Amino acid sequence: MVPVDAGDFGDLEWAVAGMARFAVPGGFTIVPRNPPADLTGVFGVQPTATQKLLYQLAQGKPADTGPAQEQAAVADLRYLRADAVVLAATPTHSSGPVLDGISALLGHAPERVDDVYVWRTAGG
Repeated sequence: MVPVDAGDFGDLEWAVAGMARFAVPGGFTIVPRNPPADLTGVFGVQPTATQKLLYQLAQGKPADTGPAQEQAAVADLRYLRADAVVLAATPTHSSGPVLDGISALLGHAPERVDDVYVWRTAGG
């Protein structure tokens, strides 16, 4: 499972509450989110192109979700051995760029499961 960080940790709280297990790449550090434009510190590794794209969408900024981005997303999910991508079904996410962007990247709409959206993947 890949929790989507859209600026808050609600998705991770859901994963922890559900005792979910998912792969986490090693080498975590505190790094700038998107230098030089955004020097906000984040806990993690340097973001992948897919993470940067999702962050752009979460900020309401337009982002390209074409074939190159789809291939990068699939590669990232395989690397993480992800079986699913999960997004909290908040009023902010129930429609709009993050929900639509993930659907475009993965090529299908999510399943609504209680208070989250779930996209099943072939990455696991």
